[in-house]
Amino acid sequence: MAMSWTDERVELLKSMWSEGKSASQIAKALGGVTRNAVIGKVHRLGLSNRTAAPKPAGKDMPEDAVAASPPPSPAPAGSWRPTSTSTTSSTRSPVSRSSPP
Repeated sequence: MAMSWTDERVELLKSMWSEGKSASQIAKALGGVTRNAVIGKVHRLGLSNRTAAPKPAGKDMPEDAVAASPPPSPAPAGSWRPTSTSTTSSTRSPVSRSSPP
């Protein structure tokens, strides 16, 4: 039988979610629930907006060390054009249906 959402388990979910734990990590800690069950409960509780995204360990870089990427250059004129914007053929005729005798 699946575990139910007791007040204690909901509080643990809220606490771990606010700490930035993943749904998978929370599901493992709670036991008896899936990652999807945790995600569903988070949405029903209105917790989907986290205060801060979790940061990967050891990957911090100063902001000034990140180079801004240049904007993409425009494609040369005439290099690509869509063949058609319609998904149906305009030469199709309506199907003629006769009434049964």
